[in-house]
Amino acid sequence: MDDPAADYPPSSSPIVQSRSRAAWAPWITAVLLVAAAAALYWNWQQAHSPARTVERCGEAIKNGDWKTVYGLIAWGEGAAPRVDESMFVVVATGYGRLYHLKSLKVGIPKVSGSDAAVPVTATVQINELLSSSTRTSSATVRCRAVNGQWKILPDLDSGLLGFTRPN
Repeated sequence: MDDPAADYPPSSSPIVQSRSRAAWAPWITAVLLVAAAAALYWNWQQAHSPARTVERCGEAIKNGDWKTVYGLIAWGEGAAPRVDESMFVVVATGYGRLYHLKSLKVGIPKVSGSDAAVPVTATVQINELLSSSTRTSSATVRCRAVNGQWKILPDLDSGLLGFTRPN
């Protein structure tokens, strides 16, 4: 009786090849699973970073979405008193007519435990009675992790998000 493996050299027989492929399959699967888990963690971390919170706040300010801005602020944390959402929206809408955020560049945050400092540079259009001007200013926005989410710690004495008020 003829041996089917005799037609192939020993290292290239179909049985040996399938065994060597089968030996690599768990390793390849493990590497792919680790890579997928790392990618998911990185995406989750980016979506929940203090820099992303500041970016979302800037987008909401540009769009006049004051309820979103309110939700991104850590009311009652640090020096920020608890403010009623509807009152915040009314006051912010008024300020939104005077100050319009044109651009916001967010830097790399410095995180220390549950606190973070996010450097930003903003360009704001200031509307006055008969004229308007544009001002660019840099500041550090302080954030704190509250119940697993980054929130902004506003410096209400210095103006919106810690920017000094224009003279």
